[in-house]
Amino acid sequence: MEPAGETGFPLPGGEALTPPPPDAAADEHREGLAALPDGMLAADLELSVSGLTAFAEPVTGSCASMASQPTVIATLSDGSTLRVGFAEEGGTLLLAAAGIESAHTLAGVDLDATSGGFRLAADLLTEGTSERSGRLVLDGTCR
Repeated sequence: MEPAGETGFPLPGGEALTPPPPDAAADEHREGLAALPDGMLAADLELSVSGLTAFAEPVTGSCASMASQPTVIATLSDGSTLRVGFAEEGGTLLLAAAGIESAHTLAGVDLDATSGGFRLAADLLTEGTSERSGRLVLDGTCR
C-alpha cells in the first residue's frame, strides 16, 4: 500500500487549475471600447458568481480610461463594487464588498460597442484558473 497522497496520479480536476490563455481578441475588445467616452456609466447588470451571489439590476458608476485601458466601475444595490477592465491580456472582473474580494478572468467575451453604448457578455473564470465561476452581462452607456 502506498502512503497517503503518494499515488503518482494527478488529482482529478487539476486541469481547472491551469491559467487561461491570454484572450486573442483582447486588442479588438479594447479598440471597440476606445470609442466610448470617459464619464458616467448607466447600465443593466446580470451577474452570477458561483457560490457567492447574483444580481440583476440597473447600476450607475463610471467609465474611465476608455481610450487605453477601458474600465467600468459600478456600485451595486448591496453596496459592493463591481470593476470590469480590459488590458493587453484580456478582460477581468473584480467584485469587492466589506471583507471580501472575488477576482475573475473574462472568457468567451461577446462585446458590441457603438457610439456611447455597449453590450458585454462573458463567462467568468476564477482568477488564475480555467474554472468556470459565473456569468456577466452588462448592457450600458458611457456619457
